[in-house]
Amino acid sequence: MNLAIGLLITAMLLLLRRLSQRLKISKPPIRTAITAAIAIPLLVHTGQLQYVASQSLTAKNLATAITFLWTISCIKLVSWAVLEVTADLGWWRPTAKILRDLIDLGIITAITLVIAQRDYNINLVGIAATSAVLTAIVGLAAQETLKNLFAGLSLQLESPFHEGDWIDLGNTRGVVSSLQLMTTRIRTMEGALVVVPNSRIAAEGVLRFTAGEKVGQIIEVGLDYGFPPRQAIELMESVVSQHKLVLSTPPPEIMVHSYAESAVSYEIRIYQASAPEMEELRSDLLEQIWYALQRIGQSIPYPVRVDRTTPAPVLLPSNAMDDVVIEDAIKSIDLFQNLNHIEIKELARSARCETFAPGELLIRQGETGKGLFIVIQGELLVNQTMHSGVKKFLGTLHEKDVFGEMSLCTGASHSADIRCTVESVIVTIEKEDLLPIMKIKPQLIEHMGSLMAQRQNKNKHETNDNSRLDLIKVMKQFFGIPCDLS
Repeated sequence: MNLAIGLLITAMLLLLRRLSQRLKISKPPIRTAITAAIAIPLLVHTGQLQYVASQSLTAKNLATAITFLWTISCIKLVSWAVLEVTADLGWWRPTAKILRDLIDLGIITAITLVIAQRDYNINLVGIAATSAVLTAIVGLAAQETLKNLFAGLSLQLESPFHEGDWIDLGNTRGVVSSLQLMTTRIRTMEGALVVVPNSRIAAEGVLRFTAGEKVGQIIEVGLDYGFPPRQAIELMESVVSQHKLVLSTPPPEIMVHSYAESAVSYEIRIYQASAPEMEELRSDLLEQIWYALQRIGQSIPYPVRVDRTTPAPVLLPSNAMDDVVIEDAIKSIDLFQNLNHIEIKELARSARCETFAPGELLIRQGETGKGLFIVIQGELLVNQTMHSGVKKFLGTLHEKDVFGEMSLCTGASHSADIRCTVESVIVTIEKEDLLPIMKIKPQLIEHMGSLMAQRQNKNKHETNDNSRLDLIKVMKQFFGIPCDLS
């Protein structure tokens, strides 16, 4: 074979690689074949030189090298075509890489033995079989290597996991990058590539989570003995159900697990879409449960062995919020412009100022109205689910923004989901907070109803006094104020 043919073969191999990329099948092993296509013409040319031709041993070595290069190239290409391409085309199940490597190794070894016997009259099998000492030395030296080899073979045959699966080995967790002959490579959450001997995986076992499969986890939470279990479970259910990563099917489960030394231990059993979300979801839920407990005056109990005369102060932004800030926020709302200074102070005193965790769902679309909300600090996203099921982003709420006026005045259901993106301080004014003022100043309903009807008409680009009267009538019924009072 001359150099022109070698270059032609090289071009065909490169074309074959490009074709495999276009067809989205396994790439052909062309590196060895290209090396052979270029090296063999050079070896043939070298063998034709007068000096080399006169040296029989050198000529034999060149002939052996040519044979060996062609053999390896053909074996790798045939193995690729038979074992990989056919599997990519769906003709049969894919063959494990380690088995393909062992098949290639076995065939190449056999051909090497035949070439050594034919060209050099060397019986390598006989030498290895008759040397018991050599066999013992090699066996002892390669003990760990053989353990990894057979463990890798076992993993490939049983296929407990595949590339792309999430596995947990105890100290090592991550996505399987590749399963090699001797080792398994895992890409961890930190981005590091960890090389694990196959013998360790075979001996210790592995937790596997297949990509795309639902993954469950159990989160343990200890709460105070003074917190009734039914109330504790309902609180955690409200936190868990509103998290966007928690799947509704299978439904979350929360139950009392045990009575510990200083707390009642609860188990939260949830499912998420994939394993990489486990740590994020666990962190979010524990954070949001803490905030929910603080809002109702509960806390995570300290261990009994800790001698603490007074509990550590909770440094929530809402706890440190000055009353003047809340009063100013209420004054800025046009619905309450007719309230005097004393009424503003009373309303601010009865309203709740609470801190919400990042990711918490403050309002769920379709739920019964909870009242009016004022953003003191933080940021919230507003999303509405349309009748088609598509979620529509409506906007972002920031400091001094107000929402829920209609829910406060009529008890109407909320029309959108509102979720915190950062730690947020929210003032909540409910019907019970406003009712004492309404009974003293029923004319306030006229003012609030007129403002809200004016907004509704503006949104509809119309003027309709009947809508104002109807809204005022609904508000009076909602607050229990006789319609003849005004």
